[in-house]
Amino acid sequence: THHRLVFSLILSSVQGHVGQIANVLVTGIAACSFVIGVCAFLWQIFLFFFHFCPVFNYETKILLTFWMLVYNIEFWLITCLCIFYCLMVVNFKAMVFVKAKQSILSVLRCFLLFGSLLSISETVLYTRITSVAGNDTFIPMSSNFSCPPILISKPEQYASFMIICLKFLMTTSLMFFSCGLLIHHLCSHVKQLEKSSFGLSSSSQEKLTRITKMIMALAVEFLISTVSSNFPFFMGHYTETSMVCLSVVYNLLCLMVPTTLIHGILILRQKLAAALSMVKTLCFKPCGCGFKSHY
Repeated sequence: THHRLVFSLILSSVQGHVGQIANVLVTGIAACSFVIGVCAFLWQIFLFFFHFCPVFNYETKILLTFWMLVYNIEFWLITCLCIFYCLMVVNFKAMVFVKAKQSILSVLRCFLLFGSLLSISETVLYTRITSVAGNDTFIPMSSNFSCPPILISKPEQYASFMIICLKFLMTTSLMFFSCGLLIHHLCSHVKQLEKSSFGLSSSSQEKLTRITKMIMALAVEFLISTVSSNFPFFMGHYTETSMVCLSVVYNLLCLMVPTTLIHGILILRQKLAAALSMVKTLCFKPCGCGFKSHY
């Protein structure tokens, strides 16, 4: 219900502004977050109800492959959102940033294309993972809730490691670099307001503060989730602890990302408040059956 409400709110907010880049990025992030939530739910059913190991049968392997692809795409979309706000808000003097700001759409398209190719390569390498027990259609977990060790050839392991490191370094460095520039711009903006006659009541400062907090929260959320999701892979073994931690991380992630977007974007908060007010009105509407509310 939470994801359905968030996605409908975000989708409705962009129907009249299809050309706005930020709204398109936010819609893509919301859609990916919804898919990640569905995949997390199905994965828990496979793991804890059917007792399937993550990469040792075709059902879970297909699910996790699709899950990883969507997760990586969301990761790049959030990075693009951080870059977009940074280029649009901060006043740059360097010619390279001025050119990037003038052709922001082309910059984001190239960045997303590169990220998609990198994500597809990582996903293809992930499908090469096998186990010491082979890839049977059904391999239940052992009594201690531990799966067999995973196997991947050394060249493929090195290639996966290089792709993950490249993705991690590029996205996180761009995210936190954008956050740093926005914070610096915010501090300069506050100093200018203190010197002006308007004081600190400017609405632009409030908007800038919300945007900065939003992209910082998104960057931290995906930093934690990336480290958590890749840890069992590099350890070469899926245990009870790692699988439970992954379930918790992804469930929190698919809830925190829409919540962060709503907190940072004013129009989403307004639409959410209107939707909650409508639900409250429908739930507490007098039914005409003699009942009177004491509130």
